[in-house]
Amino acid sequence: MNKIIKGRQGGSALLVAMIFLGVLTMVGVSVTLTSTSQLKIAANGEEINDTFHATNAGINLLLSQTVIGGEDSKDDYFLDNNSQSGTEKETGT
Repeated sequence: MNKIIKGRQGGSALLVAMIFLGVLTMVGVSVTLTSTSQLKIAANGEEINDTFHATNAGINLLLSQTVIGGEDSKDDYFLDNNSQSGTEKETGT
């Protein structure tokens, strides 16, 4: 009777090992997919940041060439005497 039980235990160890390897494989695939998704998210965030800074630079250039750096005008409604940065020039009064 000991031979029968011993033979069945050997097969169950193989089954447990195969299940364990399957679980480890699924965890590895899951980690790989998650890393790939996080990499895409980070690249997208970097692109958004670059776009924001380029847009901000363009707006600053536009304002410096038209409103801030141009001639004083009485109808200049873009600038206010209570500016937040204090770098804009005040309109003549």
